[in-house]
Amino acid sequence: MSKRNVIARIAGECSVLNEVLLWLQRFQERTGELFVNVMPENGYGEDVARRLHSDVASKLQPSTVVEVRSVDELEKMRNGKLLLLISRCAPSVEIP
Repeated sequence: MSKRNVIARIAGECSVLNEVLLWLQRFQERTGELFVNVMPENGYGEDVARRLHSDVASKLQPSTVVEVRSVDELEKMRNGKLLLLISRCAPSVEIP
C-alpha cells in the first residue's frame, strides 16, 4: 500500500498531509487513548498537526483522547516492517 493510500485511510483525504508527512503510525497503550506518531517533512507545523488530529478524532468515539506526536523514527517489527497500528492494550474479555 502506498504512503498516499495509508495516510488517506488513516486521516482522510487531505493532500496537504501527503506533502508534509514522511510516514505515520498509530500507537495505543490503553483503551480510550490513541497516539498518532508522525515523521514530518518540510512544511509540517501546528496547523497540519491540528488538521490531522481533527481528521483522526472524527473517526473515533468522542471520549477517545488523540495526541499527534512528531518522532524521528517509527517502531518496526523485528524483520524491519512498519506496522500502521501498534496496540498494547489488554484485550477486553466479556464473560456471559
